[in-house]
Amino acid sequence: MKKNGSNEAALVILVAAIFALWSASQTMQLAVLSLLFCLWTYRRLRLGKAVKLRRIWLYLGMIPFAIWFAAFRSTPGGFSPLFFYIPAWYFLYLALVEWLCVGRGGRMVFVWFDAFVVFTLSSFEASAAIGVAFGVATLALLWDVRSKKNFALWLLFWIGFFLLLLAAKNLNLDKRSDYATRAARYENDYHKRTLMGFSSVGALTAFSKNYSGEFEDDVVFRVYSKRMPLFLKGIAYERYLPKVGLWKQSKQHRFLQTGRFVGDYGGFEVREPFDSTAVWVQSNLFVEKALFAPPGAAGVALKNIDSLPHFAGDFFQTPERSPRNWYYWDGIRTRDTLTQNDSAWLQVPNSLLPLLDSAVLQMELSLSKDSLKSNLKKIRTYFDENFKYQLSFERSEEDPLEDFYRKRRGFCSYFASFSTLLLRHLGIPARYASGFAYPEIGEGYWIFRRRTAHGWVEFLDADGYWNTFDPTPVSARLQNGEHSRFERLSERLRSMLSLAWHELTEGRWRTSLDSFTNWMSNVFESLTFKLFLGVLLIGSLAWWVVRCIRIRQKERENVSKRILELRQMLEKAESKLSGMGYVRNQGETAWSFLQRIPSTPKTEPFRQMLVSYCLNRWRSL
Repeated sequence: MKKNGSNEAALVILVAAIFALWSASQTMQLAVLSLLFCLWTYRRLRLGKAVKLRRIWLYLGMIPFAIWFAAFRSTPGGFSPLFFYIPAWYFLYLALVEWLCVGRGGRMVFVWFDAFVVFTLSSFEASAAIGVAFGVATLALLWDVRSKKNFALWLLFWIGFFLLLLAAKNLNLDKRSDYATRAARYENDYHKRTLMGFSSVGALTAFSKNYSGEFEDDVVFRVYSKRMPLFLKGIAYERYLPKVGLWKQSKQHRFLQTGRFVGDYGGFEVREPFDSTAVWVQSNLFVEKALFAPPGAAGVALKNIDSLPHFAGDFFQTPERSPRNWYYWDGIRTRDTLTQNDSAWLQVPNSLLPLLDSAVLQMELSLSKDSLKSNLKKIRTYFDENFKYQLSFERSEEDPLEDFYRKRRGFCSYFASFSTLLLRHLGIPARYASGFAYPEIGEGYWIFRRRTAHGWVEFLDADGYWNTFDPTPVSARLQNGEHSRFERLSERLRSMLSLAWHELTEGRWRTSLDSFTNWMSNVFESLTFKLFLGVLLIGSLAWWVVRCIRIRQKERENVSKRILELRQMLEKAESKLSGMGYVRNQGETAWSFLQRIPSTPKTEPFRQMLVSYCLNRWRSL
């Protein structure tokens, strides 16, 4: 084994590689599993129990890493660290398999090679911890090949390797030491992980980066529902601040207490649900407090929260940053009981009254509340025919809505904000809502991407019910991104894995199991079950007693039958022998009688009868 390297040196090198890869990728689960497998392999090799190498193990190992590699998205403007770390984990897997099979198909030189490939890939973002681990592994390798010639060659090789790394760092080949590049990268990472524009104070351009940036195709929500949620509301605003173009949400709210549960998720309801089946929402990004749900949702359910604020405007928020998944219940069309009066939804800045009066005349709107439907249709038609949907344009010093109406261009926030104030000017309570709309259809779920971030209007009809109205031109709503077949398959795979993991760890089977456990506990504690158990015990005891009695009777019958057969055999032998002149004396035992009878061809069959009688008569039957 020495010529192939010692197991001790391999153990040190592989543990150092695991530490370096964990330090770089922060993948604790894989690191722990690899370390345990490494220690188990070392124990087997010490006992001489190497495993025969089979190539199918190496090929099958590619599958999970290939799926992982296909599931992540690269970082715009550079390489994602996972581009290096996922292959590093696979090379670590190869090293461990080779080591387990050393001497039976595996070679120690491949263990060393794979381990140092792991170090090379882990150094994408070098750190002191990785350097220390690399140094320990190098010393272990040098000690293992410590002849003077080999030691010198290895030492020169690694000194040259370190010099190349230092030269690359000083030459700044990858530009990572440049502060501006680092700042841009961190900003990109923040925007990639965080959903913008859904806070208590919302600017008209607050979430423009969601659909005008390089992450516009990123999936934000997956909604696992049979019914399509056309809108997914995050927040609704009450008061518009002119000149600055800001909306502010209502401060009026109430705290909801936990009601029903969905597994470990506590439910917070505000009205009767349309369907008792809760809909699971998976979020891929961090959101500022908003819990997205369809307008008029009956409630939401999430973990580790005892109370939840429900705001005027009919939306939910969490005390801290929103979780990555939650449930909601679709609600029955109802009134907003939290708002005490409609005046809050009729506020219009005085500075915008001339603009709104002009819009009423140009759109030929009626001041009668009975003309609500026709007014909505006229507003939408006017925007479709006279305005252009545009994501970016230069701002002037005037009010953003004045600038929007004068230039006749803008995006959903402008159309919805202007329509909200216009309806209020007509005496119709309205509010500006923002969230996501018009999802893509999946197989059993709905996809909301960043570019589906949207703003719309909610208005109060004559019956006192809140309804949604989207004044944004239809042409803008029909703009959908094109996705390749591979991207669609990749998204489908990620969705299936997410749903499977959710059902496995937090699915409703746990609720069913808890219900079954509670039912069984109640059954065991009931008087009926105790009586049933007593009757079953008494019946079982009675059955056992009867069975024992019947077996004993049967044994007695068998014994009596055997004794009778033996007696008949004895009488037959005595009768035949008496005819030959051999008579059994009174009180003489059968064995003594047998001893007196000579062995002749005529007497032998009857002698055998006596022998059988003597052998079996007193045997336990």
